[in-house]
Amino acid sequence: MDWLKNHLGSLGYAGDFYIPNNGTGGGAGDGQKQHAAGEEQIKRPINYGKPRIVQTDEYDFPRIQKFFEWEQFLDYVDWSGHENRRASHNTNNKYIEGTLTRSFQEAMQLARYGWIDGLKRLKDIEPVNLHPATIAMQTYDTESRYDIAGGAVNIGRYLAHAPDCMRRMTPIRNHTLPARIQKILINSSFPRTTQPSAVLKHGYTVYQIIDALEQANIQTDITIVFTANKHIMYSQRDYYFYETYIKIKDSTDIIYPEKLLFCLAHPAMLRRLVFSEWEKNSRSVREFFHFYQYSANEHGYGSYIPEWQPPQYMMRDTLMIPDVSNANGMEHIIAQIQNMIKSQYEHGR
Repeated sequence: MDWLKNHLGSLGYAGDFYIPNNGTGGGAGDGQKQHAAGEEQIKRPINYGKPRIVQTDEYDFPRIQKFFEWEQFLDYVDWSGHENRRASHNTNNKYIEGTLTRSFQEAMQLARYGWIDGLKRLKDIEPVNLHPATIAMQTYDTESRYDIAGGAVNIGRYLAHAPDCMRRMTPIRNHTLPARIQKILINSSFPRTTQPSAVLKHGYTVYQIIDALEQANIQTDITIVFTANKHIMYSQRDYYFYETYIKIKDSTDIIYPEKLLFCLAHPAMLRRLVFSEWEKNSRSVREFFHFYQYSANEHGYGSYIPEWQPPQYMMRDTLMIPDVSNANGMEHIIAQIQNMIKSQYEHGR
């Protein structure tokens, strides 16, 4: 537990990373009190209607779903519409092994309050070398000032009965790191054969990337995306792609590490929560993309899209992090992050 306590302290995270859809409370900078981990952080409005969602309507039905608030996404997937048999609520033993959760509601609890056990698992995974230590290697000068306490007394001020007669040496940084914002789009999809341990390792890598950028005063604006292809034979036509975009952090938001880790590294994020969103489409959409549990298509929820790329207009000034199956792409991203941190340090000198 000492390791976990020290790890959380080094991150400096506190507060929520969702923005409530009523526009009050929870977000950083809104003047509201930040909630502590473990408190009841979401008061759901009494609303029996379907939660709002931003849709991109193409080809006579929605193909792209966008959630600009984390709480909005959670309310939507927890909504009781389309009460058909759904894989997201599956409770057989094989599905429990693949989702690390016994039920849909257990996954919702982790999404709302954080995956503490996931943080403990990080101790057994080798960290990625992103060189955040270069940020800590900033040199310090000291300045002398008078105070009511300190390491040395000034005799003249003491005899004059000045209360601030003690001399205190205060360290000051030679330079500060410039503040900047980096938009990040994370491809969080993975093939159905992917093991939870691989999802955790990939998510931890992304988690370290975000942490290293934040330490370098590069504020992150994070969106995760989940995609599916209707065909087993991979088509590259966007008409056959279904895409779900979820904003999990704005550049001004403060986050809990245990919540961020659930979004990035828990298999239930896709296999329960996102599947639940896909299941809430109309019958025509579900049949087109194969979003139903029992079908001739053994995959059940469409097909994984190797090396999926978003539209070009979305990539402007955006760092695209590849999915768990793209090891070469992740190595390229790590090298890019190392250069960003090094450049940030050089600009601060």
